[in-house]
This record gives sequence, C-alpha cells and structure tokens, in this order.
Amino acid sequence: MYSKAASGMYVNYFLLGMVNVILISNMSSLTSQWNTDSAGISYIIAAIGIGKLLTYAMAGRLSDRIGRKPLIIFASFTMGIFLVGIPLAPSFQIAFILALLAGVGNSALDAGAYPALTEVFPKSTGSASVMVKAFMASGTALLPFMILFFANQDMFYGYAFFVPATIYFLTMLFLIRASFPDHRIM
Repeated sequence: MYSKAASGMYVNYFLLGMVNVILISNMSSLTSQWNTDSAGISYIIAAIGIGKLLTYAMAGRLSDRIGRKPLIIFASFTMGIFLVGIPLAPSFQIAFILALLAGVGNSALDAGAYPALTEVFPKSTGSASVMVKAFMASGTALLPFMILFFANQDMFYGYAFFVPATIYFLTMLFLIRASFPDHRIM
C-alpha cells in the first residue's frame, strides 16, 4: 500500500550515502575551486554535521506535528540544492552555507523517514531500519565508480554531483504523489 513511499525514502538514503563521501571524493577539484586546502574541505564536511545537529530536535517535533511526508520532500529538495550548488559555488563561504543546508536536509530526512518506515512496516521495523544502512552503503560504494567514469571521459567533476541531484529532484516529485501512513494514528 505504501510501497511508493518506502521506495522513495530508500532512494533518498541511497543518495545520502553518496552525499556522505562526495566532498572528500572530490577534494582536489574543490580545494582548487575555493582556493583552500584539505582543512578547508574538512570544515565544509563539518558544516553538514553542524547543520544536522542544530536542527535534529526541531525536525523531530515537526515530524510529529506536520507529518513525515513534508519533511522527506523538504530533505530531497535541500539535498538536491546542495548537490547542484557545491560544484557551482564560487567561494568557500557559499559552500559552507550549502553544507549547513545539507545538514538541515539530512536531519529532516532522518526525522521523517525513520518513523515513516516504522509506520509503513510495523511488523518489521528492525529490518526497515537496517535497510536504510544497506541503501546508504550501496550509494557510498557506487559513487567512486561514477566519479571514475566522469574522470575517464574528461568530463566536469560536477556531473558526479548533478546526477544524484537530479535523482533527488525526481524522487521529490515521486514522493509528492506517494501516500504515507497517517502519523497521528500510530
């Protein structure tokens, strides 16, 4: 009944696996683009964690108040913006703001998707949660091959960002049409 919702959430986590390693995997391109060093990229990566940490509590309350679906859709949108913005960011400061936004999207995804998956699969909540990690690991494993493909074709490194961004935006549109369990019933 809620297979579209579950599929969309798992695709989001597959892409999140890519996001988790995409900055470090493109460090040489990003350091020259922003005229920084590896420590600068580390600050950008930390900004994702800061954005996530600062918004977890609020995202959890919003998930209970307005429902899971709006947060998951918001997460798809913000992660897509992050992925499009990073290779186009003209400065370290813009990249830092985009990374904070990615952290906000990450906390929204967690606050919406984890409870939604337990509502979609009430008799197998443990398996539903473990599948999140499996999809993330799959995305993490696939990203280096995508980067290698673009590098071997002498293509712009940003395509490794644009492909998952496009999938995030498509997943967002898919999730808008998906039905979710009523979070107020549980």
